[in-house]
Amino acid sequence: MHELLRQQLLIDLGESSVIEALPKSINLKRKPNRLPKSTHLLSGEDMDARLRSIRRYITPRELAALLHWHPETVYRRIKSGMPAHRDVDAHGCGRRLKIYPPEIADWLRSCQEALERLNQLP
Repeated sequence: MHELLRQQLLIDLGESSVIEALPKSINLKRKPNRLPKSTHLLSGEDMDARLRSIRRYITPRELAALLHWHPETVYRRIKSGMPAHRDVDAHGCGRRLKIYPPEIADWLRSCQEALERLNQLP
């Protein structure tokens, strides 16, 4: 029964590529539309590939779960230049942030390259 509900949830949310990459032991019952807090750790290249494989906008909390960061760290990084978009309503007001993971992969790579260049300076 649980597996049938899980499959229906994957179909409803359209997140099969993200959720199927997670360990089977993770309980998705509490927040079915969010990524779990404890995803397994990946190397830099694996994380880059995972971020590039997600083809939908995610919330800052979902990004924090993916990167194993505190949610406040994500908001601080957005203030310092990490790419994010405002979800604007019909009145032109928008408070919710949405993040496109492939943009984050590019941003993380550019930050890493900048640090490597700084370390090469005499």
